[in-house]
Amino acid sequence: MDIMFQSYQDLLRKTGSFYQVGGVRRFAYTEGNAKTTNAFEVKTGTGLRFTVLEDRCMDLFELEYKGVNIPFFYKNGLTNPARVSFVPDEYLKQGSGGMFYTSGLINSGPPNVDDGEYHSLHGRIHSTTAEEAYGISNYNPETGDFDITLGGKMRESCLFRHTLVLNRTIKTKLGSNTVQIDDVVENRDAKPVEFSILYHANLGYPFLQEGAYLVLPQSTITEARDPISQAAFNEWDKVTAPIDDAHEHLFYHTPPADADGYCHAMVVSPRSGLAVYYRYQKESQPYMLEWKSMGSGDYTMAIMPSTGQIRGRHEERENGTMKKLEGFECGRFGFELTILDDQDQIARLEKMIRNL
Repeated sequence: MDIMFQSYQDLLRKTGSFYQVGGVRRFAYTEGNAKTTNAFEVKTGTGLRFTVLEDRCMDLFELEYKGVNIPFFYKNGLTNPARVSFVPDEYLKQGSGGMFYTSGLINSGPPNVDDGEYHSLHGRIHSTTAEEAYGISNYNPETGDFDITLGGKMRESCLFRHTLVLNRTIKTKLGSNTVQIDDVVENRDAKPVEFSILYHANLGYPFLQEGAYLVLPQSTITEARDPISQAAFNEWDKVTAPIDDAHEHLFYHTPPADADGYCHAMVVSPRSGLAVYYRYQKESQPYMLEWKSMGSGDYTMAIMPSTGQIRGRHEERENGTMKKLEGFECGRFGFELTILDDQDQIARLEKMIRNL
């Protein structure tokens, strides 16, 4: 259903509170391992509703469209970051999944030791509480839009080593099915810092079902991470029914950019009648990784725009895929996420993406 209003005054006449149609509110989880985790809930009035975790890097956790759940939640459920320990294999026991979580900033790949420092799986930033967190919704008289904006700053630092600050802004608006993530990573030290960032966007049931498929440009270069993934290479784009005891697969995609420098990808789910469309800048994130797990209970496909290939800091450095910020330098990253249910629009986008 479209949200129709001709002016700010018209919206005031039709509502007692703007939250009847959309907006943002703050709340906290009150039970289980998630207890006391602070978050924001956002509604855009189109049926799109999502939560942003203030205590977990301002990442998106829940997201539903017209009552259909889109993301995959790990078996652990949502865990308050105060309960997280950065020891080997602990992430698999305390990770939460959700619509997307941020992997980085010093490490985005497997656990490893580099220069005497231990780096946990997917790094530390996703377990960091935001500073100066906010969520606001305001009518913009210049554009006629009712804007919804959230933001915060997350710090990853180590005495005598690095100080990186992730400044995140999340944007959407009333009547929109698009969420825009704009990140600025700032090196607040005089020394250069090697870093990485990956957006681990997890799709799950009931959006993700047998017959769903990933759409990429035909000219995309794709390779498998390991022999197990190579054995499933011919089906990297296809979602099957859940398979008991199935192994996970990881694929590295290097898609082309359009004339404006954007990469495009889309996961289409015919059974749910929905599609999830991604757009991001290739210059800042040259790679798109795909995590495909068809295992029962671990049933997901994740689309992951990334600065590198999450092979570990040593191998990334040797391959030349490790990003570096010079002293006091900033880098810009992010992506757009759109939920689609118009079948003609989905078909047009699929054709456009494949022909890039």
